[in-house]
Amino acid sequence: MLDPHTLMFVMLLNCLLMAASLAALTLRKPWPGLQPWCVSLFVQGIGWLLMLIAFSLAIDNLFGAGTVLLVAGMVLQVHAVDRFGGHDTQWTAPLAVAATVAVAYAYPGLSAPLRMGVAVCGFTVLRLLALRSLLHIHDLRGSRVLRLMVIVLGLSVVVLGARAVELLSGSFGAEPIASPMLRTIYEVLAFSVGYAVVVVTTFGLLLLHRERADAELRQLAERDSLTGLLNRRTFLQLAGRRVQRARNDGEALTLMILDLDHFKRINDQFGHPAGDRVLCDFAEVMLNSLRRNDLVGRFGGEEFAVLLMGVDLSGGLVLSERLRTATERRWVEPEGIRYTVSIGLAELDPYETSGLTSLISRADRALYRAKGEGRNRSALSPIGAG
Repeated sequence: MLDPHTLMFVMLLNCLLMAASLAALTLRKPWPGLQPWCVSLFVQGIGWLLMLIAFSLAIDNLFGAGTVLLVAGMVLQVHAVDRFGGHDTQWTAPLAVAATVAVAYAYPGLSAPLRMGVAVCGFTVLRLLALRSLLHIHDLRGSRVLRLMVIVLGLSVVVLGARAVELLSGSFGAEPIASPMLRTIYEVLAFSVGYAVVVVTTFGLLLLHRERADAELRQLAERDSLTGLLNRRTFLQLAGRRVQRARNDGEALTLMILDLDHFKRINDQFGHPAGDRVLCDFAEVMLNSLRRNDLVGRFGGEEFAVLLMGVDLSGGLVLSERLRTATERRWVEPEGIRYTVSIGLAELDPYETSGLTSLISRADRALYRAKGEGRNRSALSPIGAG
């Protein structure tokens, strides 16, 4: 079994090397959360250095200072995860934990096991707070890297909690800090899991940053930059696959082509920024009025498209009218702009070989008919309509 000096030296080296690597990265590109994480590793590395010296020279006060620095590093790590997730840090609990540990080591009347028990309790609470912050990173919830980080932090909470109970129960009595060998399995696990936490969470944050950057690139490639809806190219790609699947499965499918009425008049009267707000408002109306699995995209300008899976023309008309009436009730601030939409609908003909192309053409013709009949209405193009 490794002695405490070796384990502490490994933790010291691990923290400082990780901090140096992150510092080199963050100097070139400031990524949210990585700067405080880098500082936390450096602070913890200094803490392990002081504890290593304390073990070698049996200096109690130096050991206490090193422990407080470890706690300070964990407080910064909670803040780093919050920064990465885009949340404000609630400082009350982390700072209260740090203050409690500092007081425990400053008060001369406490025994060494009790002080260590308070410190390990503090470690447990701070790891739990970091775990909670990880679980609040919603945009990467499906990431395997995030799941691994959650598992490792969860394991550290369990191991540290067990170690805290062991220390506070006093089952081993008072232990000198300069013990030549680790005396319990809890200590071995605590060091091992602590090492794993540093490695997994540090590399995990780097990989999560990469995943987020890749997702943002995909967003730029697939989404309309103004409304956040699918752009025309991506909509047509996904719609083509769904049309083929519907034809193979014999499933109903309806396409809506939507166009905001008199949109040029809105731009001319209120300006293009107001027109942009109207487009974003309408995108919100569509997402709120339609189903989660409906394909929604912006074709360009004030024209939009919606693909309804498993819906025939009569069902599409119900959804279309729900959307149309929700639109005419909208009031876009601060100008108080009212607007309406015309909608053309076409149902997939399973016998048409042109598939999506024919579907779009028939929905377009229905849209022009809705415009010609006075706007703010839905028009249908049944199967077989020319």
